[in-house]
Amino acid sequence: MIRESAEKPSESAGLSFTFVNSLSIVIAILCLSGSAVLFKHSADNWDSHQIAALIYFVLGNAVSLAGVIATTVALKNNDANIVYATIGGPGAAVLHLSLALVFQQALPWWQWLAIGIIVFGAVMLHINPRRLFLG
Repeated sequence: MIRESAEKPSESAGLSFTFVNSLSIVIAILCLSGSAVLFKHSADNWDSHQIAALIYFVLGNAVSLAGVIATTVALKNNDANIVYATIGGPGAAVLHLSLALVFQQALPWWQWLAIGIIVFGAVMLHINPRRLFLG
């Protein structure tokens, strides 16, 4: 029984687009990026407002835990390599964009290029070459 469930993700060799899997991946991306923003707020406020910094730190840990739980749900029925690539790549892009928006930092052209490459790579992960070329 345990052996069958352990082999299930390798049989699919891809990402199954069910509502729960897609939602858990989106939640993981948002939570892991959001926790980084909360940790940045915590570090910035530590010298002047230690209570606010501590609250940001606790919230960052709670949001990070939610991201880890969402990642675990996404890993339940999918290949681990695809899930981690899907969460890690767009997660880095979302983190760059959210830090630029929250802290009003301009992104240079090379960071926009990197975000575009990450998004292109995430899209390419989900294209099935057999469907494209073999019909």
